[in-house]
Amino acid sequence: MQDTSRDHSDGSYAPSQATEASKPSPENDRTRARMRYNRSSLWVSSLFAIILVLPWLIDCVLMSRLLSESAHHQRAGLSSSHLLTVFDWKVASTVLSKVQAVLAVPVISGLLAQAAVVYSQRRSPDQKLSIRQLMALADRSWAGIPGYWRARRGDVGSRLVWVGGVLILFAAVQPPLQSILAGTEPVRVVTCHDKPVDGCKPRANPKVVGYDPEPSYMQYLPSIIAIQKVSSKIMSVHDMDLQPHIWNENWTEFANSERQASTLAWYYPANVDYYAGYISSDHSNDTYFVSSLPGGTNTGVLRQLSMRMNSTSGCTNVPRSDFPTTCSGKRPFTSTLILGQLQVSICAPGASDESPWTLSRDRQDITEDLWIDVFVEHNSKDPFEDLEEAYATNFTLHCTTHSTKGYFELPNSHTNNSPGPLLDTWPSVEEMERDWNDYSGPHTGHAIPTVVDNYTNQFLEDTFLIPNSKFDATLGDIAPGPLMLSTLAMFGNNSWWYAAQNTSSDEAIFRGIEYICQTGNIPFTTLGATREESNLYFNGDPTETCQLRFWSQPESSEGYAEALRTILYGWLLRFNNTKQAAAALGTATYFANEAVLTASADTNWGQYAKQIYASDGSEIFPPYHSLAGLIVISIFVFIQLAALIYLEMYILSTPVWTDTLNSFAMARIGADMERRRLAGVGPLRYAGEEDLAVLKGTDGLIGVVEAEHRGGNTMRKHEEFESDSKGGIDTGNVKQTAPPAALERLPILESGNDVESGEHLVLGVGGSGIISKDLARKATYV
Repeated sequence: MQDTSRDHSDGSYAPSQATEASKPSPENDRTRARMRYNRSSLWVSSLFAIILVLPWLIDCVLMSRLLSESAHHQRAGLSSSHLLTVFDWKVASTVLSKVQAVLAVPVISGLLAQAAVVYSQRRSPDQKLSIRQLMALADRSWAGIPGYWRARRGDVGSRLVWVGGVLILFAAVQPPLQSILAGTEPVRVVTCHDKPVDGCKPRANPKVVGYDPEPSYMQYLPSIIAIQKVSSKIMSVHDMDLQPHIWNENWTEFANSERQASTLAWYYPANVDYYAGYISSDHSNDTYFVSSLPGGTNTGVLRQLSMRMNSTSGCTNVPRSDFPTTCSGKRPFTSTLILGQLQVSICAPGASDESPWTLSRDRQDITEDLWIDVFVEHNSKDPFEDLEEAYATNFTLHCTTHSTKGYFELPNSHTNNSPGPLLDTWPSVEEMERDWNDYSGPHTGHAIPTVVDNYTNQFLEDTFLIPNSKFDATLGDIAPGPLMLSTLAMFGNNSWWYAAQNTSSDEAIFRGIEYICQTGNIPFTTLGATREESNLYFNGDPTETCQLRFWSQPESSEGYAEALRTILYGWLLRFNNTKQAAAALGTATYFANEAVLTASADTNWGQYAKQIYASDGSEIFPPYHSLAGLIVISIFVFIQLAALIYLEMYILSTPVWTDTLNSFAMARIGADMERRRLAGVGPLRYAGEEDLAVLKGTDGLIGVVEAEHRGGNTMRKHEEFESDSKGGIDTGNVKQTAPPAALERLPILESGNDVESGEHLVLGVGGSGIISKDLARKATYV
């Protein structure tokens, strides 16, 4: 009698010599033929799962820290050791990812091959698998494009092949996809070397890029300084002049790169065709704000706040009866001009000698009004000779300006190099200490700004403003709100209007027009948004009027009064057009806000202002370009991890007779098919359709074939084997006293419950018996 003993680790069996008289002992029974759980795959899948998940976890931590304000935009900055740690973990993640990329396809393919053994065993009565499909599993059709293409057909492929192909695709696609999504742009982070104050050594010495005014110093800014700044600007401003302190509210790359976006013509389209040609389209709906810092100032990796102001003006024509009989307010501005038939009244309610802003850094909103009444009395005794009747129009104008003061975050790497929105409230002390890099001026010992700071009283005696005029804030007028300041610049005691207002005598009128014609200090004369192409003369063009009336008759005083009236009325007439009036006031309030901010920031050469720093920081390459990339890779990792867990559970769900469907296992399957005459694979030649057709209809599941008694003849005689050889099975030159058991049949499974009973369970191709866990308990020795 033959015995079979296991000498292959994959579950295959080789013949051993035995005599018919020999009887197997219980010890030999245990090594004869048995099924077992394939637990070796557990170590492989566990190790690969660690290699798969570990770099993903590292990348998640690095990305979270790169995206976290507290980690990479904190006030204290990162230490040098922290930067080195981040770099080391990034290298470790890269190495593990490359190892995972190399192992992914072989490991998953190997697990699928072990799962194929379970898949090919009969586990339920309605399970189906043909020999052709079994061979596709043995060929690992999921691992190659040609095999997978053939397996697309239902009679060739199986569910395991199709699912396995998808898993292999995921494993193969992840590495190149990870390379595509990898971060190629460095992320700049703040370190302790970039800290403006109390940083670690060696310091990177962040540079000062500007000064931001303190709210307390705005309470003491002399109005004369701001008025002079505004007056000089509105008298010479041109539509296409670059305004360095203008910031586009709707910040875009286009607005930042376009030269015209930094001009007033961008926001107040010119009425004159010559000027309008410089702007390609109408951007009148765009809004802007003003800062003491030039537009686009970038602080690098440092997060800092800057004061901003913006004003919006609107005008309407109202009945003359609406003009206030009494100009209200603590100290309103009023002006009255009477020159012949021309009567002009101006009222700006409020306080013209104090700031409307409080010491708070929170957002503040104010509203200011301006009234202008122009009346021309038609009198035959003193006709308004120089004015055509069509232009001799009476009107009353009411303008309202809404202004806002607050703070915004300057462009930096954290904000994607764009300015932040207007803040409603100043950050808390805890937030300033944790997230921001703001410091007050040197006179405060570089204290961290709070919502209300009043440093001025302490240092007022030493305060100077540029230019070099020392002032006593208790005596002088303080710069008022934007509209009031604009009104003072246009109509106040230091304006051209004051020179024209003195009409008490011919000498005074002569001196007034002489001053106007020689200096040309008339506001908005070069601003196209306040002029009409066909109405230049009656828009107060001093060149035309002075040429006709003053320079042509320098020794005669005749016509001076009419010329002065022409200049004044023509200039005022532009305010009858509400759009032009809004453009004029919008321009003036822009310069008013700019003057207050820059003059306050220049206090004592910036010693009493909040210094604004900029630093480039240090570069760190993130694992992925964006959070979306990490999410995509996370999906791939989770799918592979879930597949590993499911495959391992599937492999361990049932005992198997071999580890994989390798060549030796398939040879034994082929021998069993021949022995039981299920189907033949034909002679050695190219397989044709007729050969494959036979395999398609043959059951390929491995199941329990029969139960034999140990006392019977469990092995075929040598003579039977020789008859098989004569019948067509070539045994070659191997000389044996007994046929090789491995080529004779699949393993004989012995019952571990009752060895003496002699009951054997035999597996075979197409066996109808179900291989279950209960069978494993009876036939498996672990």
